[in-house]
Amino acid sequence: YDSINNMLDDFGTEGKVLALTYHTGILCLYRGVAFDEVISKEPGITVTHNEVAIPGQVDDGNAFTAAWLAANPEGSGPLAIWGAWDEPAMGALAAIAQAGRTDVKVYSINGAPNALQAVKDGTMQQIIWQDGYTEGQELFTAAAESIEAGDSWEQKTIDVPGVLVTSETIDDFLAE
Repeated sequence: YDSINNMLDDFGTEGKVLALTYHTGILCLYRGVAFDEVISKEPGITVTHNEVAIPGQVDDGNAFTAAWLAANPEGSGPLAIWGAWDEPAMGALAAIAQAGRTDVKVYSINGAPNALQAVKDGTMQQIIWQDGYTEGQELFTAAAESIEAGDSWEQKTIDVPGVLVTSETIDDFLAE
């Protein structure tokens, strides 16, 4: 929910959004469900959903964005692209650059080096960085606990919150 709520805080609640989703992968499925849940409460936002394929997620992000840009010319209102993860958003950034557009905001999740660079360059507005190191530590701790507990172990959900990174916070984030 952080990605979508932070996008709305920055973008607003009026305009058009291209959602680049992938419902076959569990993390992206949950992200897409959260996106739809939050956005459905915003009647001022019109969403175009495009399901990207793997492999080909960067190319699909590029192609879907190019078509969406053609249907939404400059000056047609607030425009944004939300990527369920970085690769399709990177394709979107390429399409935006190829079209010479500066009127589209881009948001993503994961925090790959090229996406963080896009935030630093100002071509991407924000990203939710996922702390893979802490996620790995939590996973191995849970695995060790389950082995030790045996049959008495109970399934649990481990939440490792993402970190919002924007052009205002990128330098401090990278320094950390």
